[in-house]
Amino acid sequence: MNMQPRDGMANDAETTWCLADDRTETVLVYSLAGTAVKFTQAPREGYTGLWFDPRTGKTQTAEAVSQVMAKPTAEAWLLLLQATR
Repeated sequence: MNMQPRDGMANDAETTWCLADDRTETVLVYSLAGTAVKFTQAPREGYTGLWFDPRTGKTQTAEAVSQVMAKPTAEAWLLLLQATR
């Protein structure tokens, strides 16, 4: 899998960075601050999401994949979105 930066995929480019594969079947989002990740376009249907806490190494399932994804806390989190096939 070859992932590339996807500038403009999230609204706040100063605190949110995105990587995605060519067909955006896998998207990795790093959100440094804020209470939500806001995408410029709603992710297409059929994604599953997993939050990763870099402080503890623990994960938790993302409730619903949508244009605005509420973070578990306002601290830094990674979000992995994967298209279901």
